[in-house]
Amino acid sequence: MLIDKISMFVKNLWTYKTIVFSKFLKSLGVLFSIEKLLELLDTGDCLKTHSFILGVVLLIASAFGGISFLLFKKKKIQLSINKRTKLSTYYGDLFNEQGIRVIPVNEYFDTHLGDGIIASNTIHGKFLARFTAHINELRRMIDDQLALKDTLPSNRERTLVEGLPQNRYPLGTTIRVTINNQTYLLVAVTRFNENEHVEVDDSEYMGIMQKMFYSVEQLNDAQTVNIPLIGGGQAGFGYTNMQLLNMMVQAACLTDGLAVVNGINIILYDGKSIKNSIDLNVIKILFENWKIL
Repeated sequence: MLIDKISMFVKNLWTYKTIVFSKFLKSLGVLFSIEKLLELLDTGDCLKTHSFILGVVLLIASAFGGISFLLFKKKKIQLSINKRTKLSTYYGDLFNEQGIRVIPVNEYFDTHLGDGIIASNTIHGKFLARFTAHINELRRMIDDQLALKDTLPSNRERTLVEGLPQNRYPLGTTIRVTINNQTYLLVAVTRFNENEHVEVDDSEYMGIMQKMFYSVEQLNDAQTVNIPLIGGGQAGFGYTNMQLLNMMVQAACLTDGLAVVNGINIILYDGKSIKNSIDLNVIKILFENWKIL
């Protein structure tokens, strides 16, 4: 266990070496400024007498300042996207959160579960599993909302499973459905090929997220909006979890007029693999550095 923690720390130290060095220099500058100020007040030349020891102490303290964000990982961060919207990120269960829940789906807004189309361990699959007794009602709700959206030209007939929806919609298309007094926003994130297998380009991700946040702004009805980490796992995008989370934050910042007065939550799956792959301190640092540009 200890060896694993040390190995993970060394890996993160190398991965985020630029941030570590930047924070080290910042800490060093602050501490040496304080030291010079104290020298001016040191009439007995005590500091000059022990200048070597003091220098070593300052270097050690600065080094600690550089790596402290790796030693003390946050479980939750809150970012001020603008004056009207705060975005929080923390670990939890999307389906236990109060407010609107965002569900990433495919371009066909499929509701087939258990026939190889939608994996049961995805958020889309878990969402459908909650309504197996009301799946026909859910399908009607989805179709009613999609009737108001523009479709893409048909490029094939879906025959792998009987009864599959045939209309496909642009990635980023978002609809709102309310069932059992719970509101969901379904957003098209993935494209399916002729084998009903995910097929997406990494370059599309940022645009999809911006479209989603625009819809969040339009459809939130002054409720808190809860969004999972989108794009990992079976979604098919080639980014790391850190890259996905950072781009989601950037997409929120780049969405004109984003106003969600009760806040947006990005809910991270509370599992070891996610916790090992994400450092919320780094996300906060990147956000703060980007905001000052």
